[in-house]
Amino acid sequence: MSSDRPATAVAQPPVVNVVPARQSVSVAVDWRTLLSAYSDWDIDTMMAIIACESHGDPNAVSPDGRNIGAFQENIVHGFVYADMIDPVRSTALAHDVWLSQGYGAWSCYR
Repeated sequence: MSSDRPATAVAQPPVVNVVPARQSVSVAVDWRTLLSAYSDWDIDTMMAIIACESHGDPNAVSPDGRNIGAFQENIVHGFVYADMIDPVRSTALAHDVWLSQGYGAWSCYR
């Protein structure tokens, strides 16, 4: 059965890319213990960097997608995504970055 009326399109809401506001972190990570595996950096400074960069969220991704994990490690370093979101491995990566660039590698420190 055909109709002379044109098909009515169902209105779809517009697609909006929204970066959600930071919420409390649901992932419990003992950052202090992980950081203490490296005795040559200041743990309180690194705790402050983690809090500033990602609120301690190991799955944090910057709006541009270039900085990942609790330390917001930049993809320019060639790190693997899985390493950047894994708390143990990302702490090791952050330590390597710190050894080569110091605390100034993190924008929150500057």
